[in-house]
Amino acid sequence: FNCTADLHRGNGSIVRTFRSSGVNRGQACKTARQLCEREASRMRRRGRTAVYCTTEPRGGNRPGTLVTRSCSVEMVSPRFGVQQIFQGYATGTAGSGVRMKACYNAMDQCLVNIFRRQACRIKQ
Repeated sequence: FNCTADLHRGNGSIVRTFRSSGVNRGQACKTARQLCEREASRMRRRGRTAVYCTTEPRGGNRPGTLVTRSCSVEMVSPRFGVQQIFQGYATGTAGSGVRMKACYNAMDQCLVNIFRRQACRIKQ
């Protein structure tokens, strides 16, 4: 069995494709996904936060395609503006609200750190 994982920029364009084969589809996709996520982590450490991976069994889109999404939340002060940005990441099946989960993750990080009149907002 063969599987591919595509590394995407935030705008959806593919940066790189990782291919893997295995004794079953699950193993092949897991290996391809791990390779993609490893490269995505490297890119995030270098400041490219809007990258994500999608995994497809050979033969095109199928239900259950895994995607990773990111979301940024800004901590803002009425007096000083944006003071800090928090990044959230989530992985799940396409169409299951993965970006919303990433936003919840980033919002939780922000809310733990707010002080006095600061607020948290999702960065558009």
